[in-house]
Amino acid sequence: MEPGRSRPAHRSRDGRDRDACVRAAQRATSTIPIVITAHDPVGMGFVQSFAHPGGNITGVAFQDAELSTKRLDLLRESVPRLSRAAILWHKEGSGTGSVQAVEASARGLGIQVLVLEIREPQDFAKAVASAKSWGAQGLVQLASPFITRHRAPA
Repeated sequence: MEPGRSRPAHRSRDGRDRDACVRAAQRATSTIPIVITAHDPVGMGFVQSFAHPGGNITGVAFQDAELSTKRLDLLRESVPRLSRAAILWHKEGSGTGSVQAVEASARGLGIQVLVLEIREPQDFAKAVASAKSWGAQGLVQLASPFITRHRAPA
């Protein structure tokens, strides 16, 4: 998603719009502190920056971008001649910031990536088939409650 473009609101398991809850609280008060946990509060437009959030929202941000690039590093250690990797992601999880971080890391390592977005459970088989036909030597799954919820049992 490009900076400045609006993005769809995330929905919780019960169908409630999580972004709307925070935005409603943000509109309702500028003096009561609002504490959130989010993957990318800056990208979501809740705060101006980590250093200077501005307003009354604070909280914890998951460092998914750093963890996502570490997943690529671990794959590279497992496959020393890695030149092609598929990246599996869902918007409910790490988000575009993590995808971009992995793409940048891959470029620096000379690894080509194929980014595969999962939107619904049926996409898993298609994504793996696409990765295989593209010649991926490994797959990096970015953090996502959706992907975790729909993974195959061990």
